[in-house]
Amino acid sequence: MGPLMRAPRSELGAGLSVMLAAAFALGSGAAILPTYSLSLFAEPLAAEFAWTRGNISFAATFLWAGILFTAPVAGRLADRFGVRSIAVPSIVLTSMTFVAMSRIHGALWQLYLGYGTLAVLGAGTTTVCYSRIITLWFQRNRGFALGVMMAGGSVAAMLIPFVVEYVIRAFGWRDAWIALGVWTLLAAPVVWLFLREPAEGTVAAGGSEAGPVSNAGAGLTLQAAVRTRTFWFLALSNLCFALPIGALLSHLVPLLTDSGLSRAQAVQASSMVGFAGLVGRLGIGYLIDRLFAPVISAMVLLAAAVGCMLLSKVAGAALPGVFLMGLYIGSEGDLMSFLTSRYFGRAAFSEIFGWLYSTLAVGVVIGPLLAGALYDRSSGYSGILMLCSLLLLVAAILQVSLGRFPKTFQSAVTNPAGPVVETL
Repeated sequence: MGPLMRAPRSELGAGLSVMLAAAFALGSGAAILPTYSLSLFAEPLAAEFAWTRGNISFAATFLWAGILFTAPVAGRLADRFGVRSIAVPSIVLTSMTFVAMSRIHGALWQLYLGYGTLAVLGAGTTTVCYSRIITLWFQRNRGFALGVMMAGGSVAAMLIPFVVEYVIRAFGWRDAWIALGVWTLLAAPVVWLFLREPAEGTVAAGGSEAGPVSNAGAGLTLQAAVRTRTFWFLALSNLCFALPIGALLSHLVPLLTDSGLSRAQAVQASSMVGFAGLVGRLGIGYLIDRLFAPVISAMVLLAAAVGCMLLSKVAGAALPGVFLMGLYIGSEGDLMSFLTSRYFGRAAFSEIFGWLYSTLAVGVVIGPLLAGALYDRSSGYSGILMLCSLLLLVAAILQVSLGRFPKTFQSAVTNPAGPVVETL
């Protein structure tokens, strides 16, 4: 029967194949693989083409600048045509782009073009699309299910340093791009076979407590959402916590080697981001189904600010600092998905989430650019780490200012002018 199971099973049991398939697909997507692998290519590309670290890290700007514009489009298309129809072609095109990047021959614009193309052609492989499937399948355990899905990115983040570094050392950086293309392509059959939307009226075990999983009509339209204070607080919070993500991930291995670690030690330490993210996504996903999610989010952001200060000021604190950063990098994506679904409903979830995700992209665009410029000017990372701590503090304050979740939503189908929301 595939993932469409009508038998009286638990919500998690009925959607297990969906969770795992979405996790694998997300970890193979255009937002994960190029982001977590870029710092591994920095030294071999600099050695071969005499590019600076700032030049190379700037490639991430093209990736996330592209996502800034393509995420809302991909979200709207997923709401209209379904996730599989958008994701599978996007996976194939992303794979082809990785392979094409193995043919770079000394022109820096080729690297930038490759990362920009990944953003455009790979928009359907991001959390904007895959989160829609999770929100339709899960009601009572949505936070945990989103955590499992996002854990796919954490597992990929743990594997990427070892896989890419091994291929670079054994075969060269060109073959490492090809390996990433193969990795991406493996997700296509998984998405096609398992990421089906539940039939209308499907109810998980537990009856009305779990809720009609596929009731996609309840919620705000995009036009109604942007008129709320909550939307703009979420957008600004996303911007503040995303800038450190872009700054730190694109420079993580060089940052750690500059702190005194060998390249091998830095690669091992960078994999801690993935491990911490995995812990954060599963643990925090469990907690936000039971506790008020904005408070949990604020605590994670404050812990990340401490991690940045440890890296900046405390000698020998690389592993604790990276672990705290990994907790926040790993958990904030599913927290953002969860908060979007709880504050705005599911009627236009992917479209609203796409726009909020684009504000995250703005921060990730600015981060590598700013970190690269500061490093090239000062030959150090202390300044950017302190700035990241401040931004994470601001994001935490915004999270606890969001207010209570709405109690109910009217159907966007029956009230297209803008669903009325009953708030506590």
